[in-house]
Amino acid sequence: MWPGYTTEKVANLPFTQLHEFLDDQRKEEEAVVVFQLGNYEFSSDLPTALQHTVGLKRRKKSTPSVEAADKTVVAGATASQPSAGEASSMVAKKPSLAGVLLYQLSWRLRCVIVAGLYLLTWLGLKKHEAAFTLLNAACKTNPDTLFIFLSPFPTQGASDTLIRKLGGWIMKRRLHNHDNLLFVDTHVVLVGSQALFIDNSHLNAEGHQVLAEYLSNIYSRSIHNLAVV
Repeated sequence: MWPGYTTEKVANLPFTQLHEFLDDQRKEEEAVVVFQLGNYEFSSDLPTALQHTVGLKRRKKSTPSVEAADKTVVAGATASQPSAGEASSMVAKKPSLAGVLLYQLSWRLRCVIVAGLYLLTWLGLKKHEAAFTLLNAACKTNPDTLFIFLSPFPTQGASDTLIRKLGGWIMKRRLHNHDNLLFVDTHVVLVGSQALFIDNSHLNAEGHQVLAEYLSNIYSRSIHNLAVV
């Protein structure tokens, strides 16, 4: 949808090679570089957060194979069937008010702990400072190139979406103000529609279309502004 064409798509480009990559792109007029800043780096799962922040590795759980699991289910089903009384006792009970409040409290406590870990790592310990120093320097030394930074995408889960919003807030504050830098909050662009996702966290064709149209619009306005300046 953008005027022009994609010159190169680079997955996992090391920031140390960024200047060399941009030097090659300077031959192109109105060059645009789009960065996706983190998705899975921000998770509400506490072990995952520890893995991303302090390097704690998760233990892999040993799970039975699908075939073995199927046999277990079949064996259990054929061995005995629950009686009418047992079946009635298996009906899910309505959670108590105390149970709901305890769940809400534990959910909020987990989010606070995870958020604190990410804030400590990305802002306090400055673990990723070198990478953002290179990004900011690239924006400054390439004034004719438009840099578009996308925040971590929303998900269909409330906890992960909350933590990814925090990730976007952190990312935006690690970037300096440049006339050729745009930060896109994808939670505004992709908000409130399950129809844009193929699963819990991946966009479907319609979701990509919505994002592409948004980027196309801001691209056109920003390139015009750069040309005027």
